[in-house]
Amino acid sequence: MNKQLIAKLALVAMAAGAVGVSQAATATANFQVQMTITSSCAVTTAPTNINLGSVVATTTAVNQNGSNTFKVNCSNKTPFTVGLTPSAANGGTNVGTGFMLGAANGGLVPYT
Repeated sequence: MNKQLIAKLALVAMAAGAVGVSQAATATANFQVQMTITSSCAVTTAPTNINLGSVVATTTAVNQNGSNTFKVNCSNKTPFTVGLTPSAANGGTNVGTGFMLGAANGGLVPYT
């Protein structure tokens, strides 16, 4: 075989092999991810009524206790306050006095 032909075939074979093994370089870069979280709170478990039970009518003050559970979820470090306000519809005031509507006879029961 001719030496020139062999040289040409070798160059073609090398060029064909070089096309299949090309590699790209890895590039790196840094960037920041930013997010602003606004302060917020949500009551996630609705409170239910507080039942103070039955009390015999007297002419003196009676202390009755009751409790309730509910959840308030707030974003981190968000201050919140849970306040109980007497119902203005039943004569409640902003100093914590008012009247509860009596279930049995519909009368108003004063409270502080």
